[in-house]
Parts: sequence; structure tokens; C-alpha cells
Amino acid sequence: MSNSVINPYSLFSKIESKAREDGQILLPAEEVICFCTGLTKKRLQALHVENTNITLNEVALKTQASFHCGGCKKRLSYELELLSAKSSIVTGK
Repeated sequence: MSNSVINPYSLFSKIESKAREDGQILLPAEEVICFCTGLTKKRLQALHVENTNITLNEVALKTQASFHCGGCKKRLSYELELLSAKSSIVTGK
């Protein structure tokens, strides 16, 4: 078994590079993810803290995000994946 330690800065750098390749931009906490409902990244982070296994559908049910025009669905999904990746690093799960 390897004793290697994951460097979170290296991982986040890879995530950011992948995001740029995909045309995504990482959002500051105050940025709005869903303009129809006003859902911010900060609110999404709070929902994720309450339930680290929260799904896109559960976020949609709680916030109504992605129910109106659907334009935020890809961004919302991406931000949830990023939060899950970060929590996996912190918890080791």
C-alpha cells in the first residue's frame, strides 16, 4: 500500500484546469448560479454542508433551481460535483 498523500492544491488545480477546458469558470461564493431563483454558490454550499450526499434533484426541490428555464442545470451539476470532490478530500471518503 502506498503512503502517498493527496495534495488538495494539486487536485484543485487539476479541477480548475479541467473547468477551463470545459469552458467553465469557478464561481466566488456570492455568485448567482440560478438567476430565476437567485440561488447562490454560498447557499448551495450550505445545502451541501447539511447533506454531503445531496443530489441535483434534491437541490432543485429545495430551491426550485433548474425548474424554470433550465439554463443553470449544467452549472448546478458542475458545482455539486466540485463540492463533492472537495468534501471527499476533507473526509477521506
